[in-house]
Amino acid sequence: MTKAATVQGTITQFAFINPHSAIHLDVKDEQGHIEKWLVEADSPNNLARAHWNKESLKPGDQVSIVGNRS
Repeated sequence: MTKAATVQGTITQFAFINPHSAIHLDVKDEQGHIEKWLVEADSPNNLARAHWNKESLKPGDQVSIVGNRS
């Protein structure tokens, strides 16, 4: 929890659901193979306060996410 990890990938699904939203990503590893990642995001209520909605992330969007690994 002391080091943040950064992951870059392509959105495959964004679930704007309680209790935590879920961001599904395809991430290429160093050899070019696709890894499936799941990023747990904040609750829809907190995301909505930051002007996010269920359309904020769409399949195909390229993103870079910083957070703590579980």
